Amino acid sequence: MMPPHAQDGRGSKTPLGDYVQTHLDREEMSSRELVRRSRDPEGPGKLQPQWMNDMIRGDVPPPALWRLRALAAGMSTNENGVRDAAGYARQLKEIKRLAAIQWYELEEVVEIEIEGGAWVTVSVPPDLSEEDRLKVVKWAETMARDLAPE
Repeated sequence: MMPPHAQDGRGSKTPLGDYVQTHLDREEMSSRELVRRSRDPEGPGKLQPQWMNDMIRGDVPPPALWRLRALAAGMSTNENGVRDAAGYARQLKEIKRLAAIQWYELEEVVEIEIEGGAWVTVSVPPDLSEEDRLKVVKWAETMARDLAPE
């Protein structure tokens, strides 16, 4: 069994890799099994075992969105091939957040939803007070509303 991995992306250079490794450990699943389940639900993309192993170690460039979707699909699909739609949405959201932290050095990422299912992502500096963090979030919400199509 591998040592525990960071769950929130803080203090790790490979938060997405840690998240996936924790999933593999918790589910007692091999990376090959996860790869077998990982297909992009929006296209023909299919993950490869070497990419998965390299990603867990942090040895890949920023992945294309289809890879993140495929990974989320794999992590929300059971051994019988049945995907949990709500689980997929949660996994994809967390995978995108961790990818932003890992590859774009965003310390903390807040997603703000706006009308029509659109959203904006904002990096919030972790050393801000709670009051200042709320100001940043309110500013982003205002910006998102102003950018939303009428």
